[in-house]
Amino acid sequence: TFFLAGMDTTGHLTGMVAYYLCIYPEHTKAIIKEMDQYIKSEADLPLKTFQNSEADLTVENLSKLDLLSNFIKETLRVWSPIPGMIPRIALEDHTLGRLKIKKGTIINTNFFFLSWVDRSKFSDFETFRPERWAGPDAIDKKSPFAFTPFAAGARNCIGQHLALLETKIIIWTMLKKFKLSLPADFKLKMVQKFTLEPENDIPLILEPISN
Repeated sequence: TFFLAGMDTTGHLTGMVAYYLCIYPEHTKAIIKEMDQYIKSEADLPLKTFQNSEADLTVENLSKLDLLSNFIKETLRVWSPIPGMIPRIALEDHTLGRLKIKKGTIINTNFFFLSWVDRSKFSDFETFRPERWAGPDAIDKKSPFAFTPFAAGARNCIGQHLALLETKIIIWTMLKKFKLSLPADFKLKMVQKFTLEPENDIPLILEPISN
């Protein structure tokens, strides 16, 4: 589960976050400022200080990166690596609102469809807007089923916290060491393979940041 379901999906998520950081440099600038506020690079601190510093790369300090967290959430809303779930068979008759489900019916849920079409939650669903996840009125704080890239309920993804933590660490490392950009003529096209992923590799340009 952690290798197959975790590594590939997290890799695609990280790639898509990097892509959107290139597309929206104003968000990138704000995220870098936030990272500098809470986390210092190892090179910025004496080794003995780095091990115990409040500005260390720790889970606690990573959790303070609200702008980065919101950016990752919005990336997942727009292009979740796993837009659906494994089909289930109804073991008995069910009624969900006006929908009647007969025993033996195969059920599949398209989370990607829900995140784009449910206008009651995402009226501007075509707009990439990380701030929709900020503050106490954020939609995912009102309903646990409004944000479902890791499914929801009692059987949601067991590795979601690890995936988000890995993504934050990788993005932090990239932004501390490189300026990210894309070729001017690159056009993103997504296809469904094992995951929902770019048809072609994203030609990310990494320009080293001189200290």
